[in-house]
Amino acid sequence: MGRQLQCSCRVLVLLVACATALHPTRFIGVSNASKPKLQIIIAGLPKTATTSLSSALMLLGRPVCHDTCTSANPNSENLKLWEDTGDIAPRVDEILNQKLGEVYADVPDFTNTSSPVYKYRDMTFVGVGDVPFCYKLKELLEMNPEAKVILSVHPGGPEGWLSSALEYSSDLRTPIGQTVLNAHIYPSLHQKFMLEENQKALAPCNLLAPEIDESMREICKKRYEDWEDEVRSVVPPANFLRFNASDGWDPLLSFFGAESPGVPFPQQNTETEEMHMLTDGLKKSQES
Repeated sequence: MGRQLQCSCRVLVLLVACATALHPTRFIGVSNASKPKLQIIIAGLPKTATTSLSSALMLLGRPVCHDTCTSANPNSENLKLWEDTGDIAPRVDEILNQKLGEVYADVPDFTNTSSPVYKYRDMTFVGVGDVPFCYKLKELLEMNPEAKVILSVHPGGPEGWLSSALEYSSDLRTPIGQTVLNAHIYPSLHQKFMLEENQKALAPCNLLAPEIDESMREICKKRYEDWEDEVRSVVPPANFLRFNASDGWDPLLSFFGAESPGVPFPQQNTETEEMHMLTDGLKKSQES
């Protein structure tokens, strides 16, 4: 996960650098003078371009703590409290008080004074998204009913989402994948927690079943469709955006009343590659 975090952040830093050079005044700092409010929730399921969406929101000056942000601080006492008791509020409050330069302290561009994005190291998060936050939408809206909710959807619909999700988890459904789970994921209580939250929320869809037959495929596609209904049922229409990454910047700019950062919409999807790299490395170590 550390490599995944660093990879995602490096791509994001390059995008921010381009936007900064073109429009240096369009980034919105968040004052810590008062307790920060949760402003944005990405409620889309994993594999619905949530990484690209998070990067786009960063470029609009509205940083959202994606799952990589959570993984950057696995020893948080508030994270443990959430895992042990289900109380999400202290962890979210902690995130909203964190500066990007603190969370991404290992990313050179946030420590290099000559970097174009160095000046934004003091920007703080204004939202959360992806696993496990998306599954706590009701609790998050109780913290701030006025938060804007973005439901990211897969450009290929239920079938496209299922194909992406199965591709991502394909290695984990093999014997070598089980070794990865036991040796690299389950030992991290945080990663185990995120995986279990995902499995629980998607049930009866089981993306880690050894065999995905046609019946399970239909169950999973139905769960994807039901998730949109669940999100819509708890979010006021005025605060809701159904977002398809293939639509690019325009829906986000309209939703937030923002100006274009002047760069192409980010297209990021490194998670599947990273997962295959992990299992490939394990295979090679066992063969040698």
